[in-house]
Amino acid sequence: MDWADSPEESAFRKRVSTFIQQKLPPRYRAMLESGDGEGEDEEGRSAPGGLWQLDRRSSDPARRAAANEWAHALGEQGWVAPHWPAEYGGAGLSTKEQFIFAQEMAHAGAPGVGGQAVSLLGPTLIVHGTPEQKREHLPKILAGDVSWAQGYSEPGAGSDLASVQTRAIRDGDEYVLNGQKIWTSGAQYADWLFALVRTDPEAPKHRGISFLMMSLETPGIMVRPLKDAAWREPFNETFFEDARVPVSGRLGEENRGWYVAVTLLDYERSGIGGPIAYRRQLGELIDYARSDEGATTVQMTDAHRAAITDRWIETDIAFNFAFRLVSLQARGQLPNYEASVNKHFGSTLSQTIARTGMQLFGLYANLWDK
Repeated sequence: MDWADSPEESAFRKRVSTFIQQKLPPRYRAMLESGDGEGEDEEGRSAPGGLWQLDRRSSDPARRAAANEWAHALGEQGWVAPHWPAEYGGAGLSTKEQFIFAQEMAHAGAPGVGGQAVSLLGPTLIVHGTPEQKREHLPKILAGDVSWAQGYSEPGAGSDLASVQTRAIRDGDEYVLNGQKIWTSGAQYADWLFALVRTDPEAPKHRGISFLMMSLETPGIMVRPLKDAAWREPFNETFFEDARVPVSGRLGEENRGWYVAVTLLDYERSGIGGPIAYRRQLGELIDYARSDEGATTVQMTDAHRAAITDRWIETDIAFNFAFRLVSLQARGQLPNYEASVNKHFGSTLSQTIARTGMQLFGLYANLWDK
């Protein structure tokens, strides 16, 4: 692994950093400076797509204007989809440049645009889509005109995703959908959904699935938010009752949707934003503990200092796991178990940091204060 930027990469890093400093809308800059980088809608709900996904559907004209301004600024650089080929409106960045771009965005706390449509669906459309599908969907994604959600998991199909049972029966030029999805992240803020549905119940489970794209305005589709333990609504249940979806919305061949989905999952990135967010969270915890208010709220014992030190070291490990994936990709190799290790370590670290903060605050941790 080579941690150092080349002269060209260093210049690119400076270009991205300067762009963010100059173009990030004042609304986002003020929220990040106040520590409210996650953001909520008018009803106190958050979204996994973050500030941009919330703002583009807001009833507040100022919030919608900020979302549009930021999408336009990124779009002018091709940075809405930096990893897409230039011929489709992306920036065609190298693997290392993509990493640098994501790293600088995460350091600045700048919101991404497009969410899963940019990171997952778009590259899959480029590989499997028809010319008509690409013309219909790719420009709208790049312009920030639409937001997408992913309909994979079901009550009986989570880790064993190939067990999906939502049925899609062909009726002429349409599929008739009946069934249910669950944990549909951000669907209440999305315009479209891409989903795995079963089109041949008699085939082996991996071979009877199709990949469909559909508008969430389709009659017969209902999205119902689910509350998490913090009273937020980041995900949903999605129900289908005789919902009719055009066959033209199928991506790839009928009954070959599993292989389209595998292509999509290959585009999940290294997750560099996680380690940087964890480091920022720890920094805020340390700053608070050192403040006058913190001195009366938390008790910083040697054990607490040791725990925070361990978490700080672990964020460095998480960074290096992510950077290792990028190094492999830059050499033309495909990360396999390394990606799973990175995902598991990051998820566990997120929980461990939360527990460390709870222990530092003691009984004060029971108070609700965002």
